[in-house]
Amino acid sequence: MQININEPRLVRQFRAMKYQLRKFSKSLPKGSVAYIAGGALRDLHHGWGCRDVDIFYNIPENMLAMHYDPTVDKQVYSHLSHFNNIKLIGQGENGYDYDEHQGIQDIYEHQIYKGDLKYNPLQLIRVNSHPISVIMDFPINMSRIWMGIDGIIQFDESYEYGYTNSIMREMHRKQYNYVYLAKILGRYSDYAFYPLTYFSNQRRLQKKAIEEANAPNVYELNI
Repeated sequence: MQININEPRLVRQFRAMKYQLRKFSKSLPKGSVAYIAGGALRDLHHGWGCRDVDIFYNIPENMLAMHYDPTVDKQVYSHLSHFNNIKLIGQGENGYDYDEHQGIQDIYEHQIYKGDLKYNPLQLIRVNSHPISVIMDFPINMSRIWMGIDGIIQFDESYEYGYTNSIMREMHRKQYNYVYLAKILGRYSDYAFYPLTYFSNQRRLQKKAIEEANAPNVYELNI
């Protein structure tokens, strides 16, 4: 499956997203990697304009630097120093949990103030491993879509299956998913939602059917 974005407004937004990713990547120290992932690309793929842009990135621990910013009278991350009016997103906001399951270390939000993404929030999500490994473990299949600085949009099999069959499904429950689902299910009202328990029951029924099919035929003779 290929993603073709042809509508002029969406093409401009796509180019603006790529610009934001490349600009941010230039501020990162050597050895860092960054990808746009999730809702912005999913919404473009469905022909809608994006509402926010999430950049997932990793910085090697030995390259993470801080410096004192007198304007706020505190230590700040050096790779975020060129952003104005940036704020820290707290635990649980926007459906994100800072725990070992998502691998999120911190999230900062910046309002884009010009261009084709004007007034849209840019969320900078620092993770403790390679972003692709985090993206491939997203708990909802329709979030497993990403783009690097080369501008190539990629996705995994669960996303492709969901898009082709209009299915939104839970992939795991390592975290509480329903705050995030509450944000997106309304916009994807034509999608069927399958919780994790549905597939667990399907696997159980399939296993039972296989066991019954392979069981020896036993007949009782009543005399």
